[in-house]
Amino acid sequence: MTDQPDKPGPLPALKLCNAGENEEALGALGNASAGKMYYSGGDRGELVRTVQMMLRDLLYDLGDTGPEADGVDGIFGKKTEDAVMGFQKENKDWDDTPLKIDGLVGPRTSDALNRAMVGVLYDSTEATWYDHYQTPKKLVGGEPYHAITSGLLADGLSIEPGGTKHGRLFIIGQIIKKTRQFKVRMIDPYLKPYANKTYRLSIGEEFKHEGRTGPDGTIDEEIPFNAEQLDLDIWTEYFDDDIPTRWNIDIGRVPDETTPEGASIRLRNLGYYSGEIVREMTGPLRDAIELFQWDFEDLEITGALDPPTCKKLKEQHDI
Repeated sequence: MTDQPDKPGPLPALKLCNAGENEEALGALGNASAGKMYYSGGDRGELVRTVQMMLRDLLYDLGDTGPEADGVDGIFGKKTEDAVMGFQKENKDWDDTPLKIDGLVGPRTSDALNRAMVGVLYDSTEATWYDHYQTPKKLVGGEPYHAITSGLLADGLSIEPGGTKHGRLFIIGQIIKKTRQFKVRMIDPYLKPYANKTYRLSIGEEFKHEGRTGPDGTIDEEIPFNAEQLDLDIWTEYFDDDIPTRWNIDIGRVPDETTPEGASIRLRNLGYYSGEIVREMTGPLRDAIELFQWDFEDLEITGALDPPTCKKLKEQHDI
């Protein structure tokens, strides 16, 4: 770990066990000023920097310190501790037990971070941190716990389970074959769901399917994988001969929510923005961001695409 690359691999979960638990343990990482620093290895700063890079790419707020003003400085301070506790609050360990919210990066938190990073874009680029991670067998009694992207699994990855029949496979994303899932929840201008309404999905002349929305206005259908646009017709009244309301929906890849383009698409779909899709920040888009932020007590009203806002926007939009 002394010559750590710009794009590090998984955190060494075994090294971050409490000292004395096994021969590889050097202690957990934590906030020294708060009396929570137990790690005794010489690569402590590099490991802290890796933790910070992971938290940054998971859109946790690290403040504006560090050489690139993104909070990545190798110092486990209060902001880093708060971000770790935020991650612990929202994530679980390998056996589905909630993480202890203590601000320490020990074996369970480091393992959960590793699993969370599978398939995550590295520093908003097209490259991912990594596509496959296995929880160290020493931590789980030899059981094979894997986290893997659907793309890698679809390409035929072979995982040898070893001598046990128990284990868990965390699939990141959806396994893509010939179809993919289209899921939306339709609400009317008064924020009431389009419940039990007849709808029709059309993709050119090759794909047409009719059904009824769920009690909460949900449509959940499999559609051809190569589809890029579809037409959605909904009969919003109770009479079959009414003219339906039509939506033309782009189902291609939505740009990252941290960009004005990705944010404007999501905000428009969520009903906060009625303008054009833009690639640069504009006044109307900034106003829409503020409207969105007003609806959530944990967001500051800034009109900016700050990390907490982007994280919340992704949670609300990406079903």
